[in-house]
Amino acid sequence: MVISNSFANFCKSSLTMSREILESCGYTVIEAGDGIEALEVCASIDCRIDLLMTDVVMPRMGGRELAEKIKEQLPNLPILFTSGYTNYTEEAEGGALESGGNFIQKPFTFDALASKIRELLTAAES
Repeated sequence: MVISNSFANFCKSSLTMSREILESCGYTVIEAGDGIEALEVCASIDCRIDLLMTDVVMPRMGGRELAEKIKEQLPNLPILFTSGYTNYTEEAEGGALESGGNFIQKPFTFDALASKIRELLTAAES
């Protein structure tokens, strides 16, 4: 599942770019526009979620709060936090580590995201 700040729109939104990278690597992506929508999607779908990738800063519910709520239902779910706001990087990295997640700074490259996702999924499998 990929959740991204809907205000982070450049030429191509961060959410669209992340989805395209992950789909080109063979992953199935479920999108949500913010944390509230992500919780609604999780409650309504009948499929396995292997990883949560979420923006740290989002309207209505931030990424850390979303991660905490999802971890209540899926305690072993790998979480990848991301942010394009440099002033949030240190806070995001600290929060990611506190809640059992990881962090990747935007903008990221295809290889960096693909590698980070593979690393988290491989670790979760063992």
